[in-house]
Amino acid sequence: LKSGLMDVFRYLYPDRENEFTWWSNRQNNRVENKGWRLDYFLVSLKHVEYIKKMYHLLEIEGSDHAPIYLSTLEPENYEDDMELATKWKNTDWRLDEDTLEEYQCQITYAAMEGNYKEVANLQRKLVSEPLIRQLAVRHIAQHSATPGIDNVRWTTGAEKYRAAMALESDTFMASPMKQVIILDKRNHKERHMGLPIFFDRAMHVLHGYALSPVAEVMDDRYSFGFRKGRSTMDLHACIIGLLEAKNAPDFVFYGDVKACYDNILHNWLMANVPMDKHVLREMLFSLRIVNKNILCQSSAL
Repeated sequence: LKSGLMDVFRYLYPDRENEFTWWSNRQNNRVENKGWRLDYFLVSLKHVEYIKKMYHLLEIEGSDHAPIYLSTLEPENYEDDMELATKWKNTDWRLDEDTLEEYQCQITYAAMEGNYKEVANLQRKLVSEPLIRQLAVRHIAQHSATPGIDNVRWTTGAEKYRAAMALESDTFMASPMKQVIILDKRNHKERHMGLPIFFDRAMHVLHGYALSPVAEVMDDRYSFGFRKGRSTMDLHACIIGLLEAKNAPDFVFYGDVKACYDNILHNWLMANVPMDKHVLREMLFSLRIVNKNILCQSSAL
């Protein structure tokens, strides 16, 4: 400070107390907020006037230190960010998961009875439930690293909470996907994939919650790919059981459907997949854009 640097936090909020960035792991100090402010932004006096917003990201708990955020943007949403971050941090995830399970059980029973009008009604309620939207956003924030074409990641609690509340199916418009090329290690061929933005991925997860109970009822009992709760070992046990049966098959066929996702019939999906048709149409439209761009690039080559 004597050398001409300014503690930005004290410059912006001189009267704030009990604002800490580090807590000892002993005696539950973080929960009781008994800590120290050890982490700072120090800025030269001639530049400090450009700093508009700074706060501690208390909801991020990967360390005994809290990250700190600094921006030159106007602070009109600062208090909102703090409030939303607190709401996200205090989310009762067990309640969210129980709510999702209850809806999925009801959808499963309705599908087993062939009551698809009730299935559609329950699916609409599920995707509109704020608690379940939060689960979808949490899933993407925890398991996604590479952003889409908008280069947006959800890192703060406020960003995640806003995203969850914005997952509206009726107004959903899918964004174009980022084109990603992956080298297949098995055959050394290039695979072209479309990478959605975080928001679209969360919408996929949300509607996957509503669709998966119906798929489990309708799907082939000997289908194992992309099925929740089924593993390669389950497939192995099934094959052994079939081959050891009295009427065991004489042959086993191993094959791969060439470019399945690129060539699958979208009209058939629209007619037969029991989910929100507007959302499905948007998802398929963004996929067609990726495939069209890939075809154009291949023709140019």
